[in-house]
Amino acid sequence: MNCVRLFLRPGSPCINCSQSEDVMIQSLATHQTLTASRYLTRLCNHWKHRFAVTFDDHHGCIDTGSATLRLQATDSTLTLALHAPAAEINNLERVVEEHLQRFFSPGQQSTLSWARTASDATRLGFGSSDQ
Repeated sequence: MNCVRLFLRPGSPCINCSQSEDVMIQSLATHQTLTASRYLTRLCNHWKHRFAVTFDDHHGCIDTGSATLRLQATDSTLTLALHAPAAEINNLERVVEEHLQRFFSPGQQSTLSWARTASDATRLGFGSSDQ
């Protein structure tokens, strides 16, 4: 029997099959910049030696095994979509932001505002069918 878990607390058992699994969270952030492709490439190159990474000038995917970060670069915006276990999401948002800050020009500061919205994350390729 396939188990479908919706809105369970991390580690809580499924009421149908008694299996336990962490809830996955989708979080989205954007950064307005004219060099979005450059930042996407630098993040992906930085992590490609440690994780499974695929990317081109406009799209990137970093798979850590327990979490996935998808990136999309346009002429004016870098969009980041993070899909991770609830227990890890806050830490991973912080790690991604800290790494992005390292690549900014001296004096350039930006804080990412992460939003946990399923509709935007689904638009970028996250959804119940592919996870």
